[in-house]
Amino acid sequence: MIFDGRSFLAVRSPNGEVRLPELKALNWSKLINQRIFRVGELSGRRCYLIDGARQQNFREEIVDGCQADWLEMRSFMAKLSLDEMAALIRGHELQHWWRRRQYCGVCGGKNQLSENEIAMICPNCGEVFY
Repeated sequence: MIFDGRSFLAVRSPNGEVRLPELKALNWSKLINQRIFRVGELSGRRCYLIDGARQQNFREEIVDGCQADWLEMRSFMAKLSLDEMAALIRGHELQHWWRRRQYCGVCGGKNQLSENEIAMICPNCGEVFY
């Protein structure tokens, strides 16, 4: 899931079906400087949140073999299965949480993403933010 505010990147298959991009379709060399973390699974596939700024031609650079577009979440929800809708909403919530927890509310230090769970940890005072 690649988000930019209330929009996300979706791909259109050759038959016109709109879906979330597959991990294998992403050109990872263009995503090196983006913040990426795993958020769970959907139908046995791993889901990642890629919090990237919306840039000129960003979509063409990262999705191979499919037409990609930025879509507004509300307009796209009716086209998703319940599981896909839940994954998209969770990803959006996590993106919002992630952006708002960059600094520790206790000491002001720069938080780091936990390697073991979806949490931010302050390396200065050890406070954990879920």
